[in-house]
Amino acid sequence: MRQNIKRWLQTRPVTLTITAIVLLGGTALLILGPHARLEELTVDLTSITQRQWWTFVTSQLLVVGWVNLFVSVVALLAGLGWAEGRIGSLRTIIAFVITGTTATLIGLGLQLVSARLDEYWAISVRHIDTFDPLTPLAGTLAWASASASPLWRRRIRVLLIGVAATLLLYRSSPAYLYLAIAVGVGLLGGRISVGRPKRAAFSSSRHEVRSLLAAVTAVLAAGPLFRLISSPHQRAFALGQVMFGELPSRPELGPCPPGANSLACPGVLLWDHNPALIGVQVIVAVLLLLCAWGLLKGRRLALWTMVVLSAAAAVIVTTRLISAPRDETFSERHGLETALWLFSGIAIPVAFMIVLIWQRRAFPPRARAGAAAHTRDRDALLRSNGNTLSWMATWPGNQTFVTTDGQNAVAYRAVNGFAITISDPFGAADTAQNTQATLNEFIAYCDSVALQPAFYSIHDSTAEPLRRAGWSTLEVAEETILDPRTFTLSGKRAQDLRTAVNRANRTGLRTRMATWTDLPLRITTQITNISEEWVANKDLPELSFTLGGLDELQDADVLVAIVLDEEDNVLAITSWLPMYQNGIVTGRTLDVMRRRSTAPNGTMEFLIADTIRQFGEDELALVSLSGSPLAQTATAADSTLNRLMQLLSRGLEPSYGFRSLARFKAKFSSNSQPMYLAYRDSLALPAIGFALGRCYLPTAAPRQLASLLRAK
Repeated sequence: MRQNIKRWLQTRPVTLTITAIVLLGGTALLILGPHARLEELTVDLTSITQRQWWTFVTSQLLVVGWVNLFVSVVALLAGLGWAEGRIGSLRTIIAFVITGTTATLIGLGLQLVSARLDEYWAISVRHIDTFDPLTPLAGTLAWASASASPLWRRRIRVLLIGVAATLLLYRSSPAYLYLAIAVGVGLLGGRISVGRPKRAAFSSSRHEVRSLLAAVTAVLAAGPLFRLISSPHQRAFALGQVMFGELPSRPELGPCPPGANSLACPGVLLWDHNPALIGVQVIVAVLLLLCAWGLLKGRRLALWTMVVLSAAAAVIVTTRLISAPRDETFSERHGLETALWLFSGIAIPVAFMIVLIWQRRAFPPRARAGAAAHTRDRDALLRSNGNTLSWMATWPGNQTFVTTDGQNAVAYRAVNGFAITISDPFGAADTAQNTQATLNEFIAYCDSVALQPAFYSIHDSTAEPLRRAGWSTLEVAEETILDPRTFTLSGKRAQDLRTAVNRANRTGLRTRMATWTDLPLRITTQITNISEEWVANKDLPELSFTLGGLDELQDADVLVAIVLDEEDNVLAITSWLPMYQNGIVTGRTLDVMRRRSTAPNGTMEFLIADTIRQFGEDELALVSLSGSPLAQTATAADSTLNRLMQLLSRGLEPSYGFRSLARFKAKFSSNSQPMYLAYRDSLALPAIGFALGRCYLPTAAPRQLASLLRAK
């Protein structure tokens, strides 16, 4: 720990220097109080007219007030320290100076032009003294984000843009205009300095999409509160003013006259509010926070509530601006300012609404209250007699058919008019006779609801009765099966495993296994970051259907196995689905496999081998390393569906490596079972292939699907 702190201090000279200047300057201003001559150090329009060019630098290093000083110091140490670690000291100081100075100069230029055009906002803020180290900090973070990984580049930029837009739209003081400009300058500077990112486009998991949307919504929730604590001239040109306050009028811009110094004119809370309007703004902020929580948890109600709120905001702004008498608000010669009000009030909410609708697939439907009894029946059957893949029936987007006698069930996903099963039937009775009866009842059910059944990832026990009934089958995967009680690392086949285990033991690596809720926050945070980084580095969206992700491994019945180094850094992750027999877990199935990009070679082999060893000690009878989807189609008989499956497999191979994954799993056991796709109508083969593609890639854009089909 001490070595890490010492190394951090030694490699952050720019961060420490700038933070020290801000800390000393802020403390001096607190001591001097009203005797401080801030007008000679802060920046406003007179800085240009009187050629006080030094204020472009000094204004970026000044803070007034204990709270602002504390926030600035913490933000500089964290944000500037991260940036300096990414792009180095020289680039950090260049980014800090260029983004802050350029943003201030551009912002003052816009104010000067607007003031000469007699615009309301420019007149109301022309004598405000501006000073804020957060402006160059935001620009530096935007600059350094160009060198970050795809995941963190996206996170940093979304939050920076969201915070800058919210501050500008709800408070609209010059400092926040400069901050928004600094973010734009930083993004451009990072592109020029660091270069074009290796991956211009990157994918997001459903969990990451929900997290980002929730973060943006939480930032927006602070908007009405920002407005409440702002002085009138700071919000005279803000989106919140159009929604909650009086429209600007020439005779009165609020209790603080336009010529007053901002430091001598404290914010007035009730200048155009009555208690009812204050209550409305607080309610809106609370509602947005609740929606942010719902979006994070994947609630579709929160998604559509935000869509409605965004549309309502656009309608309210449009109605107020169009219906307001021109002689009381904008005159005809203020067309540009009117257009800006309309743009900020309409375009921003509408844009967010479009993004929410566009990302709605990240919010899969959940079981309705009326389906509670059906869900209980499914869970009881899973714990009665499940198979290696049956636990996937609990995943969002998958449905379960339960036979009329309540003894068996079939899990499936309805896509494009097909019912694509997840695997074999499961339930209390599993004899060959009951399997045939279950299949017949499920086929009849599909016919009654206008779905064509297609049995996917089934084993011989299910494929054989279907063949007898005239169905055709196609091998689509091989499932690696082993008995953990007899698992051994001896023999030539296990040579790579022995090498990986020995190397891990020598370097102090260790494994840990627990449910998600039993892991500490510092561990789950690392797991989340590794998982999201893994998805972000793929050319295609996150796969689903029979492949779980971060949401699925958080199930209370799922075990999470991880590799930790000597400093408790998570290097690799696996998740294991349960397989029940008579209410007791008798086996586990491998699902999620993720590793840190810097993890040593052999880390995943060590993790799986050690986990299997622990399962053997727990007397589990069966471990499945699951099938590798689409990895066996090359050897199947030629058919239209086979060609489609090979096309899909070829397109997914560069990103997900199913064939190499199958070879990796074969290291652990030579015992494998074929898995089939059974279909009834050969004329439906092309449609079945496309339905399977949509099952695995429900969020893929048409552009991505087209590139997938063109893969060689």
